Amino acid sequence: MDSCSSALKQSPEPQLSFYRTFFDSINDSVAEKSQFSLLAFEPKDLKGLNHTFGFHEADRLLFTANKIIEQELSKSGFKSSVLGTKGRQFAFIDSATPIFLLALHKKVNRILNYHFGGLLSFRALKIDFETPGNTPDKILLEAETGFKESKEQGIDTHVKYVNEKSKGAVTHCYHSLRRAINHQEFVLHYQPIVCVKTGRAKALEALARWRQGNEDLAPGFFIDDLTKHGLMSEFGAYVCQKALQQHAAWANSSNSNIHLSINVSLQQLKTEHFREEIIQLIEHHELPAQSIQIEITEDQIEDAETLKELRQLKEQVPIKIAVDDFGAGLSNIARLRHLDIDVIKIDKSILHQCKNQKDEIFLNKMIQMCKAIAKEIIIEGVETEEQKNLAIRCGVDAIQGFYYNKPQPPEYIDISNI
Repeated sequence: MDSCSSALKQSPEPQLSFYRTFFDSINDSVAEKSQFSLLAFEPKDLKGLNHTFGFHEADRLLFTANKIIEQELSKSGFKSSVLGTKGRQFAFIDSATPIFLLALHKKVNRILNYHFGGLLSFRALKIDFETPGNTPDKILLEAETGFKESKEQGIDTHVKYVNEKSKGAVTHCYHSLRRAINHQEFVLHYQPIVCVKTGRAKALEALARWRQGNEDLAPGFFIDDLTKHGLMSEFGAYVCQKALQQHAAWANSSNSNIHLSINVSLQQLKTEHFREEIIQLIEHHELPAQSIQIEITEDQIEDAETLKELRQLKEQVPIKIAVDDFGAGLSNIARLRHLDIDVIKIDKSILHQCKNQKDEIFLNKMIQMCKAIAKEIIIEGVETEEQKNLAIRCGVDAIQGFYYNKPQPPEYIDISNI
């Protein structure tokens, strides 16, 4: 907060200074290059910011925000970032993957949310240039067009290509997502859930990835667009089919007592034949229903239709129900009491916020409270030995996180250890 406060006392750099710096950056960084990328950030609601605080104070806030973004870009190794127009921030970079952009964008907005209490967030844009002769005016025009496209499409993290050759590599339109489902471009990775008592994996969670060339894109890069285009139910059915197919293959090739966890969206739960399709898949693959766990999020348990659907599903088959990312939102323990919950998965943000003894006591109390409702408590996001030991001290039953393993394709899973 100190750096934020001190920055507020300064005056925003004038526009002429920006253009001079921007032109110099092009001459120094990209004048001779035919391939480079421009990374850009802009405030999501500039008009609302000006209306709330007035132009002068809004400019001071944007100046501070830009300095924070510049620091984060510098930490990531980008030395050529410059202050932009209308609160924008620019940096010239070597080509980077969309996953990198998404991760950096989330980090920047998380830091801005901390400093400004949710009043200020930014869109992120990456433009790949693959042709020579890009003048400052042309680059600025492409940035303006890219931000306009992201607003029209409702995409906060946007990748734009200026040449037709690479234009279709990453898109989020309805037809590309539909094609990805139909052509099985979505693949599943699996992450182990490790039992605290035995130290061995007791289950696997199926996590979707979008395969594009040699790269598998994480869910954060496509889930929002699937939801926006009304494709989550079809996508979810596809994931369930692929996950249970793999589950059956492992069960038939091993004597292990395999359990599998699958995420289900609200759209999918509200599909007319959701229960019938799940039960048919279980019967088709001759799987024990108790070895399958459906994960829902906190917001889904606020929906009356969801609760009814899950109750009826559990009445028909002994499938397990888990509440995922618990604690990330407005946790409603009272609501959980009315649903026969088997598992509660504590969101990683709760663990990562544990910095002292007081935080540990809070986590311990939360886990004990959850144990009064669910049969098993899992904590997510464990990345270090210290976090693992903290989770064990607080009484969780199982642990999930990079400390044990990242999500991996099925061919890399050693099923003999489960």
